[in-house]
Amino acid sequence: MYFVKVLLAAIAIGLISPGAMAQTATTSPQEFVKAAASSDMFEIQSSELALRKSKTSRVKEFARMMIKDHTNSSKRLIAAAKKDDVAVAPEMTSKHAAQLEALSNDSRGAFDNAYVDAQVAAHQEALTLMTSYAENGQEKHLAAHAKKTAPAHPAAFQTCPATEQERFSGLSGSGHDVGSSRRCGVCANPLALPPPPGTLQPSSGRRCRL
Repeated sequence: MYFVKVLLAAIAIGLISPGAMAQTATTSPQEFVKAAASSDMFEIQSSELALRKSKTSRVKEFARMMIKDHTNSSKRLIAAAKKDDVAVAPEMTSKHAAQLEALSNDSRGAFDNAYVDAQVAAHQEALTLMTSYAENGQEKHLAAHAKKTAPAHPAAFQTCPATEQERFSGLSGSGHDVGSSRRCGVCANPLALPPPPGTLQPSSGRRCRL
C-alpha cells in the first residue's frame, strides 16, 4: 500500500506553489541540460546512498524507484541532447555535490528525514525546470523531453515515504510520537500535529511502528 499523496500535501502547505510551477524564466539549452543532468545524477546517487544507509524498508522502496526513474530520465535526456547537438556534461553542479556530501555525513538516525527532505526539494526544482523549459525551450527535442518528464515529478511525490506535515512528528527510523488527528502513511497509527505556537503539548507516549 503506497503512502499519502505528498504532492497534494506539499501544495497545500506551500512547498510547491502554483507560482513556483508557473515560472517562465528563459533557460538556454546548455543551462537546461546541465541542470537536468545534475538533477538526475543527484537523485540516483542520493538514492543509492539511501539503499546503503537507511534501515527503513519503505524508504529503500522509494529509493529503488528513484534510481530506476532517473536512470531512464538521464538516458532520454542524453538522447534528446544529442539530437539537438547539445553537449551533456557528466557531472553534478556544486550545489548538488554539496547536498550529496551533506547526506553522506548524516547519521543513520537522521538520514531518512534528510533524504526525504532532499528528494522533495530536488523534485520541486526539477518540476520548475521542466515546466519552464517545456513552455519556453529553444531546442525541439529537449523541449519535448521536458514536456514528457515534467508530469513524472508530481507522480513521484505520490510514493514519497513522508509528507512535510508528517515531519512535524519527527518521522525517522526510531519512530515518532503519535496523537489522534492524522494517520501515519506507514503503519496507519494516528500522527500528532504540531502544537500551537507558544504552547506545550505532552506526548501521549505512543509510538509509530516505523
